[in-house]
Amino acid sequence: MNEPITKSSDSINKKRRQSAKSEKISSEKISDDGTDHSEQEQYRQLADAMPQIVWSARPDGYLNYYNRRWFEYTGMTLEETQGWGWQPVLHPDDVERCVNVWSEAVSSGEPYEIEYRFKRASDGQYRWHLGRALPVRDKDGKIIKWYGTCTDIDDHKKTETELLAAREEMEKRVTLRTHELTNAFAALAQSEERFRSVTQSANDAIIAADSRGLILTWNKGAQNIFGYTETEAVGQPLTIIMPERYRSAHMAGMARHNATGETKVIGRTVELTGLRKDGREFPIELSLGTWKTGQDVFYSSIIRDITQRKYFEDALKESERKLFQLMDAMPVAVFVTDAAGKP
Repeated sequence: MNEPITKSSDSINKKRRQSAKSEKISSEKISDDGTDHSEQEQYRQLADAMPQIVWSARPDGYLNYYNRRWFEYTGMTLEETQGWGWQPVLHPDDVERCVNVWSEAVSSGEPYEIEYRFKRASDGQYRWHLGRALPVRDKDGKIIKWYGTCTDIDDHKKTETELLAAREEMEKRVTLRTHELTNAFAALAQSEERFRSVTQSANDAIIAADSRGLILTWNKGAQNIFGYTETEAVGQPLTIIMPERYRSAHMAGMARHNATGETKVIGRTVELTGLRKDGREFPIELSLGTWKTGQDVFYSSIIRDITQRKYFEDALKESERKLFQLMDAMPVAVFVTDAAGKP
């Protein structure tokens, strides 16, 4: 059941005709039992209008439906990719992991979620996607089908990579700065200028603080995100950029780290709530690091405003919820047949 289906060597025009035929069969074929076909058409239109790939599968994991986005993205037909034939679309390094995760979900009935790369037919490029699927159960709790989506997250993955590279670069520069301080003040001044140039050109907030939690450096990204100028922020406690309800926990955590080295967030990227100068709260993504110079402890952070990203994530979750809600409420069966009418 897990063997990949190989693409045929037909001409481009024939391939397009096959894809259009497969799309029609996959999206429009319904049971002929006298039920209201307008609801089926509503479901098809909703699925085809969604920006992400939508698919469904039988209880045994056999994929039997894709929306229009799948055929446009992969350039393949339903006959090529139904069942377990979707494997050639995946990056070779992701195939085994994907098959294992999907098989485990089908076996356990647990929600399916995975990140993998899909090959885009238009340019042959592999782009990262987030795959999710939920089982639909009957009144007795038995799985009767699966509904899933594949969302393009390639731009987000690239942003994560760039953020990690920026943090590594900052840590390298901090190490270089400390080394140069012990050797020559002139070399340190030059390094500080280079570091300042990098941090001032960044869109993210890059902030350093001492062991008391007082701000030492504040770039233009921090000014744009939080509203304080460098003059206003330097020398102030970090608590000015966090809501009141989180400040006591922050101070306790900093004191614990200074005393014992114990930490919960250093070295990790976490989502928190920030506070702008005008009093508005907003979601942020924080990457926190620390270093020592002699007995002194310092903290460095990269902070990103993720308001827009959270908005789109919430909108995506809501669209998926509405789709699954509509599918579950449909009183008709949806199935796929070939040209001979066989399922």
